[in-house]
Amino acid sequence: MKIDIDKIDEGRFVIREEINEEYVDQLSKSLLEDGQWDPIIVRPKEDGRYEVVSGHYRLKASIKGGLKEIEATVRDLTDEDADVLSLKTNLIRLEMTAREQGLVLSKMMEAYSWSQSEIAEKLNVGHDWVGRRIRVALSLHVDVAEALDSGKINFSVAVVISGIAVLRQPEFLKIILERKITDQDEAWILRKVFLNDTIYTIGYQGKSSDQL
Repeated sequence: MKIDIDKIDEGRFVIREEINEEYVDQLSKSLLEDGQWDPIIVRPKEDGRYEVVSGHYRLKASIKGGLKEIEATVRDLTDEDADVLSLKTNLIRLEMTAREQGLVLSKMMEAYSWSQSEIAEKLNVGHDWVGRRIRVALSLHVDVAEALDSGKINFSVAVVISGIAVLRQPEFLKIILERKITDQDEAWILRKVFLNDTIYTIGYQGKSSDQL
């Protein structure tokens, strides 16, 4: 069904820290030229308005394109179901970075008092998958976070760095960048030397980077 755009509000959780305006422009142009391929998902509010659950970018692109209506699927969802569905659809569309995923995961865990295992089960992902993303979201020094966001280091290496005390992370990051380390196993070995503590590497050697 088509819904007036001015009757749709943003969702409860902010999925992305920053809006990719270039992507919004491209999507807006596509909507105007080719039309809307997939409906957004909204849920009804008590005041007669709607809240977007999935399709935040399509909504923003429609607004930018001057459209008055948007094709939407209306679903009667609880807060919990709406938040889980919103996160699931963004994961499927790969619209979030690992740090953004971790921030939203931590917010949802706090809001619903979920454990990592509980939210992992709801999202059909592994417990470790959740834990690694929360670590890079909450346990990285700002310099390391910026290096990850800018592509200077990859996610696997960022996970390794997250196990170091925050104040020492920039020092280790400098070594990683100087040696151009991109392999997870090399980063683990280097961290062992850096910390001079074998405890940190127990159980991790031999894993490939795609396991992070």
